[in-house]
Amino acid sequence: MGCVNSTPVKGSEHSTAAEILHASGMKLGRLSVQGSFNQYEGMSKEKEDGDKATGVVQAGEYKITYACVSQRGHYPDQPFKANQDAVLVKPDLIGSGDHHLFAVFDGHGECGAETAFFCKSKLPQIMAEDAAALRADPPAAIHDALLKVNAQLHESLFDDSLSGTTACVVYVNGSELVVSNVGDSRCVLAVRNGGGVTAKELSWDQTPFVDSEVERVQQAGARVLTLAQMEGDKPLGKIWTNEMECDGDPPRLWVKDGYYPGTAFTRSLGDSIAKSIGVTAESEHVVHKLGGDDAFVVLATDGVWEFISSQRAVEMVDKHGDNLVGAAADLCAESYRLWLTEEKRTDDITVCVMKFSRQ
Repeated sequence: MGCVNSTPVKGSEHSTAAEILHASGMKLGRLSVQGSFNQYEGMSKEKEDGDKATGVVQAGEYKITYACVSQRGHYPDQPFKANQDAVLVKPDLIGSGDHHLFAVFDGHGECGAETAFFCKSKLPQIMAEDAAALRADPPAAIHDALLKVNAQLHESLFDDSLSGTTACVVYVNGSELVVSNVGDSRCVLAVRNGGGVTAKELSWDQTPFVDSEVERVQQAGARVLTLAQMEGDKPLGKIWTNEMECDGDPPRLWVKDGYYPGTAFTRSLGDSIAKSIGVTAESEHVVHKLGGDDAFVVLATDGVWEFISSQRAVEMVDKHGDNLVGAAADLCAESYRLWLTEEKRTDDITVCVMKFSRQ
């Protein structure tokens, strides 16, 4: 099954839910377990239009220094699998000098890398095309842009029937941050608190661990079950509490009479089959006005958040001071190490750190 003109797996050739997910290229085990290469060989700095992984932009009265690092995962059965994460940095998006776009994308499925790159390429184009709307109502403009990206992905040459990507977007609008989220990547603000920092989440994970999300997708016809429940090894009903205590078997979304799509998130771009059971590209947003105690933001894919809490992440980054590349690389490396203490494989891991200093 390839990325172009391929046929989605329906379950007729495989006997268990796990086998079907493996055949379709979906992620098994915990929420994300794709990748290749070891911790050091896979470490790379993302480049956007020739720019380096680090940079400085001005926004209102703030100088924003940023650094991004992406770590390909370790996946023994697929040693040449591409990194399905993507990171976007687009300074001066609409030509006014203090409007900048940052985003991370976490692709999944057989065409995960292609869908993540497609969305990374299209989002800034669509947002910049209607600069007036973006200036007038940034949250609404980003929401509509993400829906347009999703629609274009459905119409593209890529088979997104069982492939897609999450997206967590930070739009710097002068001295405010507009955070729009689709899926389970996350944006966390570090706020100075005496000699340390306190984490403030500017997005929330959209997964079946959220009761309101479960209710919404069930109303659309989804079954919400773990793999063990699908295979009859555990009783039906809500047997999960939170991600940290799911024993590597999170609740997933399934069509009424099939062993697919098996998504462990409730919102995404792409995933055309999952759209029929309530998985939506509708984003949720937070607008935050920067204040004097706001130190930095950690924007990362769920390869980080699988084993590291928001609070621990900001504490790790804070220890590195102005060495943002070192901070992002350290967070990637520690996430990678923790994955391998629990499993034989890891997720792709991407971190972008944005540090604020008032001028």
